[in-house]
Amino acid sequence: MGFDEVVGGASGQVWIGEWLEAPVALKEILTGDTKNLLIAEAKTLRALNSPRIVRFFGIYQAPDTEKQYIVTEYVSGGSLKDYLKNLKNQNQEIDPSHAWRIIYQTAVGMKFLEEKKIYHRDLAARNLLVYTDTNGLNIKIADFGLASPTFSIDGLALPVRWIAPEVFRDKRHSSTSDVYSYGCVIYEIASGGEDPWCELQLDQVIEAVKEGKRMTIPPNCPKLFYDIMTLCWLEFENRPTFVDLCQFLSWQNQILKAQGSVLTSEALFSPVSPSRKASVGSLNSSSSDPETLSKSSPGSYEAYPVESPASLSQTRDPSYVFLEPKKS
Repeated sequence: MGFDEVVGGASGQVWIGEWLEAPVALKEILTGDTKNLLIAEAKTLRALNSPRIVRFFGIYQAPDTEKQYIVTEYVSGGSLKDYLKNLKNQNQEIDPSHAWRIIYQTAVGMKFLEEKKIYHRDLAARNLLVYTDTNGLNIKIADFGLASPTFSIDGLALPVRWIAPEVFRDKRHSSTSDVYSYGCVIYEIASGGEDPWCELQLDQVIEAVKEGKRMTIPPNCPKLFYDIMTLCWLEFENRPTFVDLCQFLSWQNQILKAQGSVLTSEALFSPVSPSRKASVGSLNSSSSDPETLSKSSPGSYEAYPVESPASLSQTRDPSYVFLEPKKS
């Protein structure tokens, strides 16, 4: 394998290489703990296959050196974070229909990881990679389970601005904690790439989240987007799963469709507001896979009929990944 071109990365340099005559991305593994984790989970990660997930090919040992690299699918468009920032620097905003598509695709990808019982731990716009095809703007989720260390609490590395309150309180992480981070991703999208809690220092963020405070709606943010954020930022026991969220987003698609609305219309800014136990549409068997929702025209999406409403499930997987032993 050869590689010699450097591109930007959220946590260190990313190299472009070639493997089996196809471009791949290589990121150096910097810490011993991460190396051990990757080696242990490499087989599982390689088996993951979803259009919304960056494919993990394996670990490359560079010759004549101790350096090792994660080898993944190469996604040409860069990070969603950079995409949003570039638009903002040009005094532009992301088209609401593109934003909705990204929000939906991210939920689909995270649903896939949730069903595989894989926790991301660092879900943020910097770890969503963008590309375009004939249907428009798309994302793939990268760096799942490989959180970049950005802050430490009692020796625990955390991306603080995206972290759920139970992680601070109990040092436990689950897919439900990833749901909280997903709400922060929507905040990034709606704010043009701003970091969550950008007005606060990291220690202030920790205290605010532990006290139950949540971010306010960003300027010019569609009401529907903020409704989804507030669902994701509920306390752990009331927070939806990604399965719930995919159903809810599908249901909202159907409401907009029934109203004859497109996502760039006024209807997007005044949708049905979800309650604390939000209703979602139960999808029939032909539409149970959210990926089957197809784009029918610019700014609108083909939706499937709702059979009956259902409440968000309150059941939770009782198992957690303890990031370090709790102190007595």
